[in-house]
Amino acid sequence: MARHDDAFEAFRASNPVDDSTLPDADSTDARALFSEITSRSRTMPEADKHPRRQLVLVIAVAILALGLVAAAWLIFRDVSDPISVACYQDTSLGSNVVAASPDGPLEASLCEQVWEEGTLVNEAVVPAGQAPPLVGCVTDQGNLAVFPSEDPSICAQLGLAEPTPSSPAEGDTIRQLDNDLVEYFSQHECQTIEQARLDIQQLLDGYGLSEWIIQMSPGGPGRRCASFGLDAPNNIIHLVPIPPPGQ
Repeated sequence: MARHDDAFEAFRASNPVDDSTLPDADSTDARALFSEITSRSRTMPEADKHPRRQLVLVIAVAILALGLVAAAWLIFRDVSDPISVACYQDTSLGSNVVAASPDGPLEASLCEQVWEEGTLVNEAVVPAGQAPPLVGCVTDQGNLAVFPSEDPSICAQLGLAEPTPSSPAEGDTIRQLDNDLVEYFSQHECQTIEQARLDIQQLLDGYGLSEWIIQMSPGGPGRRCASFGLDAPNNIIHLVPIPPPGQ
């Protein structure tokens, strides 16, 4: 068998057709054959159509999955500011609101007491002194807003989100942190900014809130005591210098 170093030379050598039997390229027969071939309609073989159909199906499934993820992102939100709870008198963002004390679990039942005490009354929903069915939603600011309703879709109707399942536990931790800070500063009426920072960092470490930060403002001769502000949505504790008690 002859060896051919050039691939095209090997391909030509394996051609079973004798070139001497073919008509000249400029002959009438060659031109007629060329015209016949180029005038035929081109159809895609059935085997070639299936991959494209499968590709369209894959793209459609991917778009649907992205849509579901986007919907979930819009529907659920963390209660990032659990310090206060807004209890609404009606299923409207324009109705009267009463702030509930978040002493219990971070959920809609926190508003039961303001209804039972008569602080909120809506006799179109329930008689005075009774708590109606309550649904908790999350505002854009991360607050828990509670409405008198048993409709599970009320949050979506009001353009609000639903609390993520982990929000109640996380909210309880932040509220406990807030209570600890209030107690700490009530026991240390004139703590220095630096000492307050060290003590509060220990509190954060104890709760495992490693993502939280402490921001300090500089003091002065007349403002050498520390106070605090809690920015729950942004995970920040502000230490603010204030004058000593009695000044």
